[in-house]
Amino acid sequence: MSLKLRGEVWWMDATIKGKRERHSLETTDKGIAKDRYKQLEQALWEKTVLRKADKKTLDVAFREQYKLHWSETKDAKGVASRYETMIKFIPKDTWICDIDQSIVNKLVISMKDSSYARSPEKDAVKYPYSLSTINRVLALLGVILKAEKVSGINLPKFAEIQTTEVISYEEERMMFDALATHDNQGWQRALGLFEFLVDTGCRMGEALGMEWHNVDLDMGAIFLKDTKSGRDVAKLLTTRAIHVLQMEQAMNITRPFAGLNETTYRNAWNYAKEQAGISKDRRVVRHTLRHTAGSRIISAGNSVAHVKQFLGHQSSQTSDRYIHLDLSSQRASMEALTGADSRVRIVPNIVTIVPIKDET
Repeated sequence: MSLKLRGEVWWMDATIKGKRERHSLETTDKGIAKDRYKQLEQALWEKTVLRKADKKTLDVAFREQYKLHWSETKDAKGVASRYETMIKFIPKDTWICDIDQSIVNKLVISMKDSSYARSPEKDAVKYPYSLSTINRVLALLGVILKAEKVSGINLPKFAEIQTTEVISYEEERMMFDALATHDNQGWQRALGLFEFLVDTGCRMGEALGMEWHNVDLDMGAIFLKDTKSGRDVAKLLTTRAIHVLQMEQAMNITRPFAGLNETTYRNAWNYAKEQAGISKDRRVVRHTLRHTAGSRIISAGNSVAHVKQFLGHQSSQTSDRYIHLDLSSQRASMEALTGADSRVRIVPNIVTIVPIKDET
């Protein structure tokens, strides 16, 4: 390895695995160049010497870290999913010591530019990887590389697109009407799910993870575990949300929304957005329904603390705080979500309640 001045910039020449490499130190200052030379020399030494004695593939390194950090956590499935995304672009049999900046750059470029079908269906809609997904994949790779003492690689982090806080009542009406009048029964069930989400403020995972023992239709309430905090949460239901669950119950299925798969509700959501004229707004996602619920409660004159309680954000040191929550205190929230004027509308295969805009 040697340090050389080319033009006005200092460079480092090195021979790696019999191949000559040249690295710009990106400085005209010799003192800074020497410091960067030492750092790069250390990184190259770790890559070519230290790891030779203990070579691991990406797959072996990941599984070691997965078992150590994530296998028993609630994020285990998410981490595994991010790894599956990663190895679409970095083969799992790649030696850890061979992963360098060029491989990381190729990963980022490929994920930003690629489109992929999220389902094997012929007409499946194709989407690029979101910036948040890219960030999570890079963060996972960073954990693996750090554990294997691989340094000298820059893992960028991208500013993520923030989701729109709310949809208006008019946008909700257009989206939900489009699904209610569609002849796709799966999409009409997806409509029920969306109505339930915007009327309860539940996260998608909470709604899809419900069991019938979590539902008390006589009381008009549900009792859930918050998917993030693990706390018990009790929620009163609007008339519309109750009706959605009654229709699910009438199907004699094992749990609410059973059999409603991601492809169905994703395509239903995209179609509804298109009909409402907001298909190009990537910030409008299904989680927007949760933000919408909170916003409507605030707009009805309730306090921020009340919204936190309703959405399950209120901190607590005991796990049963929400179990003993006074449900009557949520009555104002329920009425705000129901709207001042609503009616039951019967359409083929589904009965829903929708907010009716005052036309007077």
